[in-house]
Amino acid sequence: MEARLVSVTKRLESVTKEEKKTVQREIESINSEIDTYTTYISDTTTSITKFTSTLTTIKTSWKTYYTSYTKLKATSYNTQQQYKEVERSRVNRVRRRNHNHTHKERSVRIKENAVRHKHATQETKKKVTSQTKEYTRQRSIIRNKIVKAQRTIKAQTTTITTQ
Repeated sequence: MEARLVSVTKRLESVTKEEKKTVQREIESINSEIDTYTTYISDTTTSITKFTSTLTTIKTSWKTYYTSYTKLKATSYNTQQQYKEVERSRVNRVRRRNHNHTHKERSVRIKENAVRHKHATQETKKKVTSQTKEYTRQRSIIRNKIVKAQRTIKAQTTTITTQ
């Protein structure tokens, strides 16, 4: 753009008075273009610097958040592990203390499971018998329809042949 401006100013010196106005307008338009381009460039550079600065602040805030999060998780995990260990030892003490009754509870549980299983098998037998009854009923209905249709066909053929 500046080279163009220099060439136009040189041309201004060698031009007549009538053409001077048009050349001066051309010089003014080139100067205005240069001004607009410089403002555009300065605006874009400022926006780029703003974006980069916000990006760096986001990155640093994310790093601090992540480090604090991991530290918190690690400490809570350690405390949970300690709690689990204490709870495990407490449960083991209780289990050893109550071990005398486990055989009775197991036999009672086996009896209850047997009763449940017997009830479940009876219910499934009932369902199966009702389903088979329904199936046979539907089958007989279909068979009766077929027989009835065959009878009507035979009756129609006999009336046709007799006439």
